Amino acid sequence: MKAEIEEGSADILKEYTPRYEELRKQLAREVAKIEERKKIASKLGVNDR
Repeated sequence: MKAEIEEGSADILKEYTPRYEELRKQLAREVAKIEERKKIASKLGVNDR
């Protein structure tokens, strides 16, 4: 039974890992955009929220 659970967990990881990686990369891009906006706003002397 334990082997079945471990095997099932491996299947779930195989299925969801690519999606997780895609979301992680998307989040990193969004954070980079926010940081860039903050830099631009500080150079312009604008309060960003």
